[in-house]
Amino acid sequence: MKSKPQPCLRDRARRNGGHTFFVAHAEQRPWSERAANAAIERWPDGRLALPAPTGLELRTGTLLEGMDAVWLNTTDPRYFNYIKSAVDQFVRSDVYPHL
Repeated sequence: MKSKPQPCLRDRARRNGGHTFFVAHAEQRPWSERAANAAIERWPDGRLALPAPTGLELRTGTLLEGMDAVWLNTTDPRYFNYIKSAVDQFVRSDVYPHL
C-alpha cells in the first residue's frame, strides 16, 4: 500500500487574518534553560552592566541564582562555568591566593 505524501510547508501553514504563520514542531527546552542560554549569549562575561562599586549587584545576583537552579536541574557544566567565571571577577587573588 502506498504511503500518503507529506504535506508541503505551504499546506502546514496556519492562516490568521491574512497573515501566514508556519508551525514548527521542534522539541522545545524549558523556559528556564532558554532564559539561561539567552543570558549566556547576551552577557558572555557574566556582567549585566558596569560593576557595582561594592561588588555584585542585585540584578547580577538574581541572574546567577537562576543560572544555579538551571545547573542543579540539568547538571550541564556550561552553567556552572558561567557562574564561576562571573563570580571570579569579584574575587581578588591578592586577598584569597588559595582560590
